[in-house]
Amino acid sequence: MNAPNGLKVSLLEECDRFIAEHTNKADRNKRRARLGTVAMAASTALIPASIVVSTAGHEFFWGKLVPSLLAAVAAIIAGLLTAERPHERWSLYRRYQRMFEAERLRYTSGVAPYRGADADATFASWLAAARLSVHEEWAGLIPASGEVASTTRPTA
Repeated sequence: MNAPNGLKVSLLEECDRFIAEHTNKADRNKRRARLGTVAMAASTALIPASIVVSTAGHEFFWGKLVPSLLAAVAAIIAGLLTAERPHERWSLYRRYQRMFEAERLRYTSGVAPYRGADADATFASWLAAARLSVHEEWAGLIPASGEVASTTRPTA
């Protein structure tokens, strides 16, 4: 890769860093989303199975305790998935990963708008704007304080 002024290499390195960062975040949120969904589905699906098992004996344990614990686990997982929103974060980070990859290809190929003497400045400007954009979208996924249930009592 030609880099007569050295700027192009550092811009590409910065873009590659953004790509790696967003890939890692997307992968982590994908795992969290899938694990949470599977755990919630499994815990709710096991409730009726536990009740059926209770008919063979140990009615309190299998018919009341285990189902209530499974329901509590499902509720906690549902709350975490609602608050953390890993599905949305996974989608956000994967979309920006792909955007950075596509823009990097445009830049290295010299296609519009990266033709001419201002290609480096144009790419740097795009990188900065995209970085701010992903942060603004991410901030929209964070629940507002009014949306989060308080777990502590207010002090008088």
